[in-house]
Amino acid sequence: MWTPKKRQRVTRACDLCKRKKKQCSGTQPCATCHSKSASCIFSAQRRPQHQQHQNQHKHSHSRSSFPPHEHSDNSASDSPDGPRRHKAPSNNRTASGGLDSTRPQAPPSPKESASEDATPIQNRGRLLRDGEGRLVYLGDSATLSFLQSIRRLVEKRLGPSPFTTDTNRHKILEATVASRDAVQHNYALPDLETARCLVDSFFTSTAGLCDIFDRQSFESKVSETFEHPLDADPQWLCQVNLVFAVGFQMRNDRSIGNDNASKILDRLERPGVKRAERFYLAARQLSDPAVDFEAGGIGVLQSLMLIMLYMLASSKRSSAWGYLGMAVNLSYALGIHKEETLPIFDSLQQARRRNLWQSLYVMDCFLATSLGRPNHVSCETASELCSTPSQSSSRPTSSAGNDLSFAVNASKIVGKILSRVYHKRKASRSIAYQLSLCFSDWSQKLPPDLHWRVSSFQSQDPTLTLKRLHINLICFHGIIILTRPFFLHQISRQVAELEGDSIAQKDNHMANNSRIEKEHPEQTFRFDSACVRAALHSVTAVNNAFTTDALPRRNPFVMYVNTFCNSSKYKK
Repeated sequence: MWTPKKRQRVTRACDLCKRKKKQCSGTQPCATCHSKSASCIFSAQRRPQHQQHQNQHKHSHSRSSFPPHEHSDNSASDSPDGPRRHKAPSNNRTASGGLDSTRPQAPPSPKESASEDATPIQNRGRLLRDGEGRLVYLGDSATLSFLQSIRRLVEKRLGPSPFTTDTNRHKILEATVASRDAVQHNYALPDLETARCLVDSFFTSTAGLCDIFDRQSFESKVSETFEHPLDADPQWLCQVNLVFAVGFQMRNDRSIGNDNASKILDRLERPGVKRAERFYLAARQLSDPAVDFEAGGIGVLQSLMLIMLYMLASSKRSSAWGYLGMAVNLSYALGIHKEETLPIFDSLQQARRRNLWQSLYVMDCFLATSLGRPNHVSCETASELCSTPSQSSSRPTSSAGNDLSFAVNASKIVGKILSRVYHKRKASRSIAYQLSLCFSDWSQKLPPDLHWRVSSFQSQDPTLTLKRLHINLICFHGIIILTRPFFLHQISRQVAELEGDSIAQKDNHMANNSRIEKEHPEQTFRFDSACVRAALHSVTAVNNAFTTDALPRRNPFVMYVNTFCNSSKYKK
């Protein structure tokens, strides 16, 4: 627009006009800041543009002779590490104080910190070799990806060591799948007392996480099968053998109050005899759910979930992931993920279909976080049948008949973490603060008998102990993966401060926190400390269960969440 006044040339502009890319009058305060009643600040004048280009060219030329820090742990040519991060342009924002930052940056304004509070996820997805020699993918939320990031930080600060150069760091240690020819043809069901011990081990070890069968009806049907074994359906016998296999894999070496059960289970496991594997192979020969998948019903769905549990107990996570996907796809075909399909069935079948879907969702979130892979079930799809009618806003007084709902509610928060943080590869402080409040509300609604602090060192019901442990581990692991990016960012910043001039960075960080603490409390919340506290709570909860002799020797839900398991019980 033409104006009669002669346009004045301004040699400098205030910070607000620079950020908004508007013309500044050059006065103090300028016209823009005066109209908005904002503080008009003129920062130090920047160097000429041609000089910046020359310095950037010199800086890039000097860095080209040194290898980037990302290749520090991948000197071997066979390193199956994940994709490399691309180098960010010099005028873009990177992780403040991270491994790539070598210069202190000016502290952002409070409004800018509230809008750009994202912390990039530093641990990268990886391709690891499994027992068959193939490359399998582990994402950012996987524990092995986090462990590799810690190795990089340790090697960057302390140099190579046996911890950073572990020969198995590029492998996912899994067992090989057994051949079906290994089963003996003269296989027969065990005696009734042994069967009851294995069934009890199965329901105890999966308490609070999976509700595949109704325990009372399942035990009564097992007794009828032993009375009339020739009338048993092959699909039912397949399910019984799979329950025996999972129960034997996850059995307790020291059965509380049942010495006879311990003797029976010890007698089954003779040297050189893999009894659980025989149960599994016999079940696949009786009725293979993978073969009957296309025309399968609820029975095939239950068998697929049992195979998934067996694969988890046998340290075959990739195989468990595959069978879980088959079970989820079959559940979609059967329509058990929709509330509108339930009125067709009676009340018992409605409860069974609802519990199957909720168990699938809990296991889906568990495997998605432990392997760092996308969920089979999205949060929107899971929300319909995962909102149980028995939930209420008031705090319940007992967990009887409602224990699975607490695992489902915690898994729903974990699903939100995967979709809002790890799928976008950015950890926002505002989002993390909101999700942390969800965990706080979940903990307040938890019954007293399911709280992890209730665990004592006295002998008690192992089913209640493991149920309490499983439900609380979901919450602890969710908090850990939510706050883990901030924990890594804090460590990276401290490592960078130890290598360079840290005084200016500390002063800028403290000044920035003091300005935004009142308006945005989530910006100063110590998520890194919350990560450490959640890890310590999980270790304490597992140790309490181990001290009361209630912890099975092969509990995958404990082994994959806690990496500290060094007792001989977990090395078998």
